[in-house]
Amino acid sequence: MAEFLKMGGYAAFIWPAYGVSAAAIILLISYIFLRSRRVKKQLAALDHKPLDGLTEARALAESRVVAEYGAAAEDKRPSNVNNTASKRPPTSDINPA
Repeated sequence: MAEFLKMGGYAAFIWPAYGVSAAAIILLISYIFLRSRRVKKQLAALDHKPLDGLTEARALAESRVVAEYGAAAEDKRPSNVNNTASKRPPTSDINPA
């Protein structure tokens, strides 16, 4: 048994390699387990969240436009565009050009 543990004189290299490999495998398995629990919780939350389809999609698109072009871009839309997703009253200080 002692000869096996000495690994023919290479025990100083072999046993740490086994230890690092075992630690990496344990970390990967625990990461996968924890991530799956988090994703299952997120999916459960999405299943119970009421969706409003077009209104929610429009609000998301408007938030992206505002994030990219600033708040003034939202106010410069044509008047025939439905503004139901926006809760802000229209401003009158924009100069039509």
